[in-house]
Amino acid sequence: MARTDAVNVSESGWTGLLRAFWVSSGRAAVARAMPLYFAVLIGASVLFEGSGVRPADVVQATGASLGQRLLLYLAWTLVSLPALRAVLATPSSFFLRTLPVARWRMWTVWSAALLLAELPWAYLWLRGGGLGPGLAAVAAALAAGTLALTRLEQPAERSAALALGAVLCAPPFWPLLLAVSAPAAALGARRVWLRAPQARGSGGSAGIAGGPLLALAASHAIVLWRQARAQLSRAGALTLLALVAGYFGAKNTRPASSAELLGLCSALLAPALILGGASVCGPLLRSEAQLRWLLAVCGTPARARRLARLAPLALLLLGLALLHGLALATLLQLPAPLTALLALLESLAALLLASMLIEVARWALRGDGSDSGRLLLGVGGLLLGATLSLARWGTAALIGWAVLVGLAALAHRRETLDAAPGAQLNL
Repeated sequence: MARTDAVNVSESGWTGLLRAFWVSSGRAAVARAMPLYFAVLIGASVLFEGSGVRPADVVQATGASLGQRLLLYLAWTLVSLPALRAVLATPSSFFLRTLPVARWRMWTVWSAALLLAELPWAYLWLRGGGLGPGLAAVAAALAAGTLALTRLEQPAERSAALALGAVLCAPPFWPLLLAVSAPAAALGARRVWLRAPQARGSGGSAGIAGGPLLALAASHAIVLWRQARAQLSRAGALTLLALVAGYFGAKNTRPASSAELLGLCSALLAPALILGGASVCGPLLRSEAQLRWLLAVCGTPARARRLARLAPLALLLLGLALLHGLALATLLQLPAPLTALLALLESLAALLLASMLIEVARWALRGDGSDSGRLLLGVGGLLLGATLSLARWGTAALIGWAVLVGLAALAHRRETLDAAPGAQLNL
């Protein structure tokens, strides 16, 4: 007799839907959100425990200052974007739209997942501001994230974004914020969910005038923009988190001198640049590996390859460092000479870290199955060394970084000379 209970076709719709959602979107959301959320957890543990700042202090400060409020919302929006995008627009979840399940059940599951993605933000505001302001802040953050994912392509989305921005810029009044942000969040989430399966066309690209160095660097930058936007967003989010930590850390610890202030700001920025830059190194080196045969055929010099490989990462970290330094100086109301010095030192640190990150990534990524372990070891060592050196010697540690970068450049030059045709003929 054949068994008739092998498959339970009457399985609860909730159970099957939840299982399908976890397998398709849930795992992707957790994988994309964990690095940034883990960084938030570390920063919060240092800020709220080590510096004595309470969630109520942060909520009160954002209510009193428009700049701090917009900065905090911008930082969290960038942090939560990968998780929101995974929940609403993971390609492996597109088949769920075809299941014979009531639409309200689907939206219940998706809404719960979106609220889970806002859990750290909800904890801050519910604990620091209470139930009403907390719910309004969660709805506003969710609206900002989902509307950003829509790219504001339709008039309704642009109108919702303008209304949300106007309420956020106005004096805090949580009932109005909740009334505006809740419909905006629902609109943004629905539009992102509906458009996710649609293919997006790309416009044509023009040629790039210049030598091989400029063309190769531009090629790497374009590949990063097209294939590593999640990593670029992560780097920006980490920088904004460093900006928030630097502001509240400086306000709470009150450095006694300009040197202590510069050391504190640089020490908080360095981990964000290292972690953000490390996530970009993988796509950058993969792009170079794909072009290796073409570069060999064209006879592109090794020096041009190294500079072209370094240029996109250096420009990215330089831009993030300038953003961090100028924004932090503006928030702290530093004098112009100290602002210029902070921006200069953090820019120099970004350029040196970019060069060291490239060397670490080239050492780690060999394609032999142990790349992730070596990369974790190398980035962890660089992170520990940079943080400890800045904590011990302040910005004077940049001199030691420059020496290391110079030694690496000399080693590359020696390798190039050894691989020259003349050297090979003398063997």
